[in-house]
Parts: sequence; structure tokens; C-alpha cells
Amino acid sequence: MLRQVCLRFPGSRPDSPVSLRTPQGARLVLHRIAACLARTERELWEEAVGHHISGLMAAVRPDGTPRELEDYSDEEVLGSLRLRLVPPSRGIPAEADEPEIAPGLRLTRVMDIGGLLISQPSARLYERLGEERVDAAALANARIVLDRTEHVGDGEGIHLIGSDSMLTAALAMSLTEVCQQRNVPHPPDGFVLALPEQESLGILPLAEGIDETHLSALLTWSLTRWGHAERPLSALLYHVSADGAWSPLMAPGPSIERPLITLRDLPEPIWRHFAWFFTPYDEYPPEAMPGMAFGL
Repeated sequence: MLRQVCLRFPGSRPDSPVSLRTPQGARLVLHRIAACLARTERELWEEAVGHHISGLMAAVRPDGTPRELEDYSDEEVLGSLRLRLVPPSRGIPAEADEPEIAPGLRLTRVMDIGGLLISQPSARLYERLGEERVDAAALANARIVLDRTEHVGDGEGIHLIGSDSMLTAALAMSLTEVCQQRNVPHPPDGFVLALPEQESLGILPLAEGIDETHLSALLTWSLTRWGHAERPLSALLYHVSADGAWSPLMAPGPSIERPLITLRDLPEPIWRHFAWFFTPYDEYPPEAMPGMAFGL
């Protein structure tokens, strides 16, 4: 990696066990290339590193400093735009001002430059290109990630979507297209979604025969992935209606093993499928408000 960087920026040196620094001050973190090489045959490492460095250099000026939004043409911006879901706890300025689409989830926009994800404030993108063009491009580009995903149906109605991309979870914003391409049922009552990490999502269509066993299985899978994720996203479950409205099914509980399922303002389809499974408020002690413990 150092040899490849030095071909472009002589004098570059290791900055830490996981990063390199160019003479101009740019810092290149090695986590992503390490993950790439772990999945690549040893004899292809040099080629893989070369491709990775070329991608990184596309986001760097000749003097080694990062390119600004103004350095890209409109076509480059629109072609590289992607949607990304992140937890609200992330303090990156370009992400911190974005609205939450549901508790525990913030929808952001990034530019994918050679595999390097660069967060961009929506306000700046809208000012330059217009909200309609920006959002349409970001949604349309989601199919690039969808084409790289693996789909597993567990035979119990749960569909698991995953890939090595940190943009995979954002496919939840394109559920109609995901369902069409992966032959996932699209029932009128919508879905229960799990997004434990940025690389995966679980989909439970609310069809006939779905009961609390399926909900428990999805929650178990989600908590397991969330607890071991390199980039954890959300330990909660969400209901997404057929017309795209998001509602949280859960509120953070005292521990990952016992999150809380929120009872107030649950969507009517959830009550129809799981009504007997929820304890009414007036039958629960005040200190348990506003939810109830869900025991796995």
C-alpha cells in the first residue's frame, strides 16, 4: 500500500498501524483495503491495492488535499450520489443536521468516489443541483448496490439482504424495487424491517400466517448481527407501510437483550397481526411505560 501511494505522492509514510499520511497532509485509512484483501486471493493483492489507490486518488487533488464539492462536475456529483443510513450518534457535520427518518435512523447523502464514501450536506447539494435532481439520482443509484447484494429467504417468511457495501441498509428506502428484483412479497399491510448494520437488512412481509414467532426470529437475527457488527446501525425494529410511512416498533430498552416494544400509536396492521401479543397500557405498571419488555 505504501509503495503504491509513494508512486503518486513521494515521501508518504506510515502514520499509525492503520493509516498512511502523504507529505501534503492527507491521511489514508487502511481499514477498507484490509477488508478487501481479506476476501481476495493473495496473488491478486497488488492489483486490488492498485485499484483501491486509484479510487482514493480520484477524491484527492494533485496537492494531496481532499477535493471539495465544487471540484466535481454536475455529472460527477449526480453519478456518484448514494443514500446512506447512519445512527444519530455519529457526529460528522454533514450528517448531524440531516433529519431522522425514525428513531435510531438518519438518512444521509454521500458521494461514492472509487469506493470512498464522502458525506455531503443535503443543503449544499440542493442549492447546487436542486432537491428533485439530487433525490432522484440518489434513489436511482441504489440499484448499483442492489445488484451486488445476496438474498436469502429462510423459508419462514423472512428475507435477508446483505453485501459488503456500507450502503446496503439504505436499500430500505427503495423497498418496492428490492421486492420486485428479489421476488419478495409486497403485501398491503407493509413490512417489519430490521437494520442491525450498514451492510444488511431483514424484511418480514406482513402476509397471512405471520405471527409472533416470525417477529421473534427477526428480532433475534437483528440483535445478533447488531451485537457483533463492525458498523452497527440500529437494534430496533420498524414497521414500513405499503405506501412508505415509517413507524418504530420498539424503543431502546435497559439492555440489548430486552428492548422495549412501543405500544402508543402503533400502526393498525401491527395490531391486526400481533394484537394479542401486546399488553394494554392499563394492565402494565406505571414504571413500565411507555412500553413493555419483549422476552426472547
